[in-house]
Amino acid sequence: MVQEQSGMCALCSEPGSADGLVVDADDLRKRIRGLLHRKCRAFLALGCDNPLRFQMAITYLERKRSATFSHDNQAHS
Repeated sequence: MVQEQSGMCALCSEPGSADGLVVDADDLRKRIRGLLHRKCRAFLALGCDNPLRFQMAITYLERKRSATFSHDNQAHS
């Protein structure tokens, strides 16, 4: 699997870190999904491996980013 991923984290595509990559498994389906940095695996765990939670987070960040850009543009006008 390390060779298959070229030593990169399957989530962030950055090279494996000094402490290496850890196995990420889908506990429900009992399958290995890939190798991740420990922090990337912890990130998935925070969202309870629920794609909807991550989509909600993306929507939140995009909404806040566009509000910040609008605010910044008004402040410099």
